Amino acid sequence: MKIKLANQQGFTITELLVAISVGSILSILMISIFIYGYGGLLVEQTRANMVLESQLFLRRITEDIRVANQVLPANTIVDSNDLDGWTTSDPANILILTQPAIDNGDNFIIDSNTGYPYQNEIIYFGDGQNIYRRTLENTSALGNVASTTCSAGTVGCSPDIKLSEYLKNMTFIFYDTNDTVTTSAPDARSVSLTINLGKNIFGRNILVQNTTRMTLRNENQ
Repeated sequence: MKIKLANQQGFTITELLVAISVGSILSILMISIFIYGYGGLLVEQTRANMVLESQLFLRRITEDIRVANQVLPANTIVDSNDLDGWTTSDPANILILTQPAIDNGDNFIIDSNTGYPYQNEIIYFGDGQNIYRRTLENTSALGNVASTTCSAGTVGCSPDIKLSEYLKNMTFIFYDTNDTVTTSAPDARSVSLTINLGKNIFGRNILVQNTTRMTLRNENQ
């Protein structure tokens, strides 16, 4: 028994080309929508990360300022991990704080010659992209729990604490007791910190700015 199939016609080359072209356009459109949506999500996630980082940074630096004794124009403790003895004197862009050295029992380590605690130094600085917090240990303070940190990759010490990787610029403005801008960090009574973070994502420039002003406890005030 034979079954006769109805006449069937295939697609012409023109129809196939049209179908392929329409399918390609739809595919490109769907991919573009996906990429745009993903890009928007990534932008918002990056913005949220930048806002969080700026807040955490300001919280950390505020806590350090609360317990700091002085603001210095340049570090006085030699960085033992730097062959050239790393020093800095750029108070407009770098903040140097002194903090009392303590032992394992959270007791101040007193300098018998002065009757005052030995001081470690805390340095906030940027390298054009990242913000770091460096500690310089006062090695004269026996039992000091602090230890000098250094650039990542340096052998024999803990790395500096990285507080942000989106840095555009960071500036400090100091004010004296008359609320007048001063370039002398040791004479400052308060400091205004402005941090600008930014990153380019999918051709979009994401910028976040955070500013705060904090009272300083300079010993000479």
